Order: sequence, then structure tokens, then C-alpha cells
Amino acid sequence: MAQNSDMEFQTLQSSATELDEGDTIELTFKIKNQGPNSATNVIITDLLPASLTYVSDDGGGEYNSGTNVWTAPSINSGATKNLKITVKAGPGSNGTTITVNPVISGLDQNDPDLTNNSLSLDLIIFPLDLEMKKKVNNSTPEVGEIIEYELELKHRNTTTLSATNIIVQDILSPNLTYISDDSGGNYNPVTGVWDITSLTPGQSVKMKILVQINSGTSGLNINNVARIIAFDQNDLDQSNDEAFVEV
Repeated sequence: MAQNSDMEFQTLQSSATELDEGDTIELTFKIKNQGPNSATNVIITDLLPASLTYVSDDGGGEYNSGTNVWTAPSINSGATKNLKITVKAGPGSNGTTITVNPVISGLDQNDPDLTNNSLSLDLIIFPLDLEMKKKVNNSTPEVGEIIEYELELKHRNTTTLSATNIIVQDILSPNLTYISDDSGGNYNPVTGVWDITSLTPGQSVKMKILVQINSGTSGLNINNVARIIAFDQNDLDQSNDEAFVEV
């Protein structure tokens, strides 16, 4: 006669459920054999989603990080078994929700109740938000006058993660003549690209561009837009990625 072992996923816990990309946390998995018979070769799969990076575990060889499978050789009726896995929130995970959803997927015995074979836990990875601002020192210049644009890029401190390889673009109107900027060589007036290597949380960086109002522009409105084009991390809030001024 076939033996029955009702395996149950009892608990799935994390040392933190809100974290930054790169943070280390400990996940604890607990399974129980509700009986009536002992369970052998219990297989638990899908313990770690791809966006979590494996660090270590206390399974004593029962967990294979390569296959992402935990195999419990034997669990007596009424007994529980725990596994702790230390992981990091992987690269590119900022601003996402990572769902941990392990499943008891097999054992030698018959499992009469499959409804209790899995649990789910969401990990919220804080987003990184950059904000673009721009202003001009004279919004009603005369033809031939020199005006100053000031661009400011700020890391809004929504995470402890730095923003890296940031590209801002500010293409100057053909009704303006570029004179100079104070970016230290990081701004290209031809392409309009301003390169910023990195910004730490709460940090801001500014650049001033001097331009001259061209002849033949009297009565015209000259628009200028600075926008964040790209950076290495995810940007969930793009509503503050560009700034506009008009003279």
C-alpha cells in the first residue's frame, strides 16, 4: 500500500523585506511533514529568483545553488526542517519587487494535499530617482546679450545606491551661440551631452552654460530643454527627468 506524507511549506521569512540593491539578507525556509508516514527525498525547487544573488547557506550540502534545489533526505512524521540562505539583491534590481516563491515539488511518498506546498514572499527594492532642474539668469534678453543657463542634477536620496554613468542632454537652440561652460570638459556643446560619472545619495551637481542671443531673433521665443537620457540603474519616476526654460 502506498504511503502518504503530507508535506507543508510552513514559513518563509526574510531578515528584511525592504532593501537596497546590493543589500544582504537572510531567507529562512521551513517545511513540515504532517504525516502520517516519514517522507524521503523531499525536493524543494525555485527557492531563489534570478534577481537574487546567492551568497551562502546552512544546508550542509542539501541545497544546490547551481540548480536552485533543496533536497531533504528524510523527514519524520510531525518533524520540521529549516534552511537558511544568505542572498544579495542582484544588479539591476533597484525599483523592482522580487517575489520569492519556493515549491515542494516531489518526494518518494504520495502527498495527499498539494495546496500547502508553496509560499510567496515579496521583497521591495528601493528605487533610485534623479531629478533635473534648469533656470536662466535673464528670461527677457535683447539680441546680442549673453545669458547664463544653470542645470542642476540631483540624486533624491530614495536609496543608498549611487547613480552611475549618467547622461544628460541639453541641445542648444540654433538661435543661440555657445560661448562656454564650467563642466570641466564633461559637456559637449555640439551633441548637447553632459556626462556625470556618479552621484551619491543626496548629492547634486550643477553646470552653467553661457550663450549669446543671435541676431535676427527679436520677438522669438527660444526654448531650451535639459533631460536625463540614461544611467546604469532603473528610473521608475521619469516625471522629473527633464527641465524646460524659455527666453
